[in-house]
Amino acid sequence: ACGFWAGAATALAVYPADTLRNCLMRDWQGSVYAGTWDCLRQVLRNTGVKGLYAGLSYSLLLAVPAAGVTLTAYDVMMRLLTHPEHLSWSPHQASFRPCCLESRV
Repeated sequence: ACGFWAGAATALAVYPADTLRNCLMRDWQGSVYAGTWDCLRQVLRNTGVKGLYAGLSYSLLLAVPAAGVTLTAYDVMMRLLTHPEHLSWSPHQASFRPCCLESRV
């Protein structure tokens, strides 16, 4: 759940800057925009704040699951690396069984 919200918050915070970057990259000759602030003014004047978030749903479909998986994997690996006693492994086993992932009954 935390990974979901972290991914969504990050996408919402960064997306307007990414939109401006894309506009400026499309205008690589500098014929439409005089710079970043001019690009921002024109986007706001032509499409409003909604224009800064055009295409956000697609970005959220990618960013939110990726952040959730990344943060979950990071948390599990940190638990395993900081508490190696949670690993039960013998040379005769082909895999290890992390105790921190077992259900607690």
